[in-house]
Amino acid sequence: FTKTMAVVPIVAEELTRASREMPCAFTKVDDRFVLAIVLGLQPDTNFYVAPDGRWIGNYVPSIFRAYPFRLAKVQGQENLALVVDEDGGLSSDGEPFFDEEGKPAPKLAQFIEFLTKIEQGRRKTDEVVKELDDAGLIEEWPLTIKGEDGSEQKIGGLYRVAEQKLNQLDDEAFLKLRRSQALPLAYMQLLSMRNIDILGKLAKAQIEVAQKQAEQANKFFYGDADDELKIDWSQFETKE
Repeated sequence: FTKTMAVVPIVAEELTRASREMPCAFTKVDDRFVLAIVLGLQPDTNFYVAPDGRWIGNYVPSIFRAYPFRLAKVQGQENLALVVDEDGGLSSDGEPFFDEEGKPAPKLAQFIEFLTKIEQGRRKTDEVVKELDDAGLIEEWPLTIKGEDGSEQKIGGLYRVAEQKLNQLDDEAFLKLRRSQALPLAYMQLLSMRNIDILGKLAKAQIEVAQKQAEQANKFFYGDADDELKIDWSQFETKE
């Protein structure tokens, strides 16, 4: 379910670990900025998922760890509702969600507690990001990727901390950001941008794996190059 997620929202508490290996950025949702990690440079592409479906990153974002559960707003209500992705692999034969008294089962209660902490972190993160935005410190992150044929493609929709403007803040504005705990987030986002090179290496590695798999499949089915479809039985191991 993660292989098509190129950009994923995170909370500030995740930055310490996520920024070590993943580029962090801001995306724009309606009229506000949201802190996120960049997992791919093209839509529906996640380079941290191997071709065989394995997660190859050291850090797993909280939104993935909580799957298939999440909290969502209900129209006309202030409280959040627990939502379950029915395609998340849950079995009707597994542990029930609620006990005989109608209370959440132990495992479900753990998920609810985890999701509640994420939601609290999200609200705090949104406040901090707004402080940076109000200070004029969020700007577009111009990114360009080169194809194997040398062609260039611009990547849009990502934003970063405006480092030059941050360095030019007066004392009053700087102290305001420090009191709001926006400075650690700003600096970690800036430092994480160097990880954009990791995405390029992961993309190249996946292309090479796909090419090798295609070559092996071609050799397996066709053997020598000709127009007749055949199976190369020499690829099989026989046991007596």
